[in-house]
Amino acid sequence: MDGYTWDSTGKLLGPFALPYETQAVGYAFFLAPDGGLYHYGTKFAGGVASATGFHDDALNADQVTFFDSTGAGYVWRSNGSLTPADTYPAGTIAVGNGFFLTPSGVLYHYGASVA
Repeated sequence: MDGYTWDSTGKLLGPFALPYETQAVGYAFFLAPDGGLYHYGTKFAGGVASATGFHDDALNADQVTFFDSTGAGYVWRSNGSLTPADTYPAGTIAVGNGFFLTPSGVLYHYGASVA
């Protein structure tokens, strides 16, 4: 299966070879059915349950917030940083830049309850 993305200048990039039924989860990020998380066509994390990505112009970096099968949340940036964002209950989903929504409806930002 091939994946494509638009860059911040409007240029179409790709194709990137990805596993069958992989889902786009935001700017240049793809989540495979087996939990593999890809940036463009390169796998950089496994066991991922939920992810959402975007490009941060201020940092000049692609960024993805993700939740893995161990219950840990992370924010990874293409400039090389990986920031742990606390541990959450099963079924939690990544919903934005460092934000996680638990099954009970509590919204967290980097481990702090915000709503």
